[in-house]
Amino acid sequence: MKKKYVISLFVLLLFVLLGIWFIKGHTKEIITLLKIRIDYVVILFLSASVMVILRGHMIKMQMESYGIGLKFKEWLGLELAMEFWNTITPFKGGVPARAVYLKKKYGFSYVSSVSLNLVNYAINFLFYGLGGIAVSFFIPISEDIRWGFFVVFVFITLSSLFVIFLRPFDYNGKIRILRYLVKSLESSSKVRDNYVLIGHLFLNSFLRFCLGTFRVYIAFLAFGYPVSFLNCWTINIFIGITQFISVTPMNLGFREAVIVLSSKLLGVGSVVGALVAALDRIVGLLIIFAAAPFFGYLLSRDFKRYGP
Repeated sequence: MKKKYVISLFVLLLFVLLGIWFIKGHTKEIITLLKIRIDYVVILFLSASVMVILRGHMIKMQMESYGIGLKFKEWLGLELAMEFWNTITPFKGGVPARAVYLKKKYGFSYVSSVSLNLVNYAINFLFYGLGGIAVSFFIPISEDIRWGFFVVFVFITLSSLFVIFLRPFDYNGKIRILRYLVKSLESSSKVRDNYVLIGHLFLNSFLRFCLGTFRVYIAFLAFGYPVSFLNCWTINIFIGITQFISVTPMNLGFREAVIVLSSKLLGVGSVVGALVAALDRIVGLLIIFAAAPFFGYLLSRDFKRYGP
């Protein structure tokens, strides 16, 4: 077994043990709050589904800049397939799966797939950075923590802008990572130089960010626990930042820990935060495991058609 998978398994087991310890210490509180409003769960399911569709549409818009027109079953199916593989494998196993499909059917290079993924991260993190800067001055925390958050969010914002607007440069040296960076910049230039497309991608990311905040708000309401929009906005920012962590499948444990800790930090409460994290995870898994096999079957037929 590769070293990285051993690390992933160890971290996952650690989170499982922490989860068991948390449940044993707060059993009575958890039972008290376990009165879920089904209507809010339905709204949560629908909002999470729309977020999946928006992420798939982001793939569609990017591929069009390369002259590749993905069908509905492809752009939505690739997103669902990627999330499915991310769910069952650590270190974002769905990203190479999507890259293999695009390479085999359309001749789209692996470097281009990776560079587009980097652009997606940069756009998403730009919103997390800007959103974090905005809320840093309003969330009810101590001044030391407030300025710490502010510095971190400024760094995230500037780093995202750097990645988005960095242009290709000549490099013929021996440093492998720099050579790869130059290739990535060149391959993603069709996206980053298309400012209309960048504007559409920003809008897509903004809509998903707003839906993510709404999703957090609804998840708290499902347990009869109203939370301010500002707190939901802040929690969603912290959730978004965890997407960069891929040690465990689908950030399992990291996402939940962030929701619990940020809920406690904002005065919402760690127990209700844990329940919200569990509900949000279950809804996400239901969508993936309900839709991914069907779309995966459709994509696999195309995949086989184009040979080995």
